[in-house]
Amino acid sequence: MNSSLAASLALLLALAPGLRAADAPPPPPVDPARAILTLAGTGVSGATNGPGATATFHLPFFLAVAPDGHVFVSDLLNNAIRRITPAGEVSTHTGFFPAGGSEDGPLATAKFKAPSGLALDRAGNLYVADRVSHAIRRISANGQVTTIAGLAGTPGSADGPREEARFNFPNGLAVDASGNIFVADTGNSTIRRIDINGFVTTLAGSPGVEAAVNGPGGVARFSIPFGLALDTSGNLFVADTGNDLIRRITPAGVVSTVAGNQSHPPFADGTGDAARFDNPRGICVDAAGNLFVTDFGNAALRRITPAGVVTTIAGAPRVRGSADGRGDQVRFDGPMGIAVDAAGNLYVCDAHNHKIRRSVFAPSFQSQPQGLQLTAGTAAVLTANVASDVPATFQWRKNGLAVPGATTATLSFASVQGADAGVYTLVATNPAGSVTSQPANLVVAVPAPVITAQPASQ
Repeated sequence: MNSSLAASLALLLALAPGLRAADAPPPPPVDPARAILTLAGTGVSGATNGPGATATFHLPFFLAVAPDGHVFVSDLLNNAIRRITPAGEVSTHTGFFPAGGSEDGPLATAKFKAPSGLALDRAGNLYVADRVSHAIRRISANGQVTTIAGLAGTPGSADGPREEARFNFPNGLAVDASGNIFVADTGNSTIRRIDINGFVTTLAGSPGVEAAVNGPGGVARFSIPFGLALDTSGNLFVADTGNDLIRRITPAGVVSTVAGNQSHPPFADGTGDAARFDNPRGICVDAAGNLFVTDFGNAALRRITPAGVVTTIAGAPRVRGSADGRGDQVRFDGPMGIAVDAAGNLYVCDAHNHKIRRSVFAPSFQSQPQGLQLTAGTAAVLTANVASDVPATFQWRKNGLAVPGATTATLSFASVQGADAGVYTLVATNPAGSVTSQPANLVVAVPAPVITAQPASQ
């Protein structure tokens, strides 16, 4: 692939809403346990820092989630790496020079040129596929930016020592437990590896040869690979964008197809090759081995179980928008990078909406309210501990009916009376749904009357 063709493909992949004519597939089922909310971004392109509700991005592309909950975002057209705190505060980590560049150095002066794929290693170093610089950069935990492979501004496909290696519009990155870095070399349609000594090799595919071939790495072929993800067994998963496939590379370097089929229509749920994708871009894997894929052309979020079953968990195929919600209520426009945290929450770069979206689960009870047996006139407290990704609302119910004003996780009685006896439950609600506690029976013993003064005979 020559450099002008690669540049055209790169621009098309970044900005086009889809590469095929629209179809009208049936709506997907709702994932009842998960909702999609906007974490940061107003929906208007810009470069504003601050709270998530007022911050702006310009084509956010890929992201990575740190163990402490901070989210790093490659803000492609701002030539910057942004950081979002767990509370949703957005700041510029490094970059943010309008014309971009490829200068190494401290965070305050380093420059990037359309940064794309991101990955964190165990030591807290952040790796960046500096897309238009055709280089792989590292942001160290102590805040220094260095180029670890490739030559800025010089595309190519050469393997070898870091200073001799060349890349062609690299995108997705992944880092294994040993520190090896895997690169989706999109312009070359290959998967590359940078070992811990900085030596670059081609793991799978052939530079400039686009096809959909499985087999050993040297035999296998890809077409415009984009996102990468590693599981705990060392399998590398590839969003093979040009082929509309999800591929797997084993630790031994053998390539196979996990899901997808190149036939039409370009959307279908199902198992293995019965499923259909349209330009899958981002991919991540959770602790249970489930893959999550941003299906760019279908404006949807898909899940692939370890058994290869593909379902749509958010979005309506080929219906674009920006609505938060659940299942087919959700709208995306150009979903790109995706990452998952230790709790299983998903983070998505909604590129054409210039937003970062996140999933939240319905509340769960960490402890249940306990029943009480008390004597009338004593104090009583019913309480529960509820976990929720976002603030939850509460409502106590007595014998199935809402208790007026009882809208916290604790229900207190200064002096219980017989009328307070009953079966109590707590309902906790967040945007992903509602859960109801186990029943707690409040028994109030009312003492028999005692005659404190006897009647006197007259």
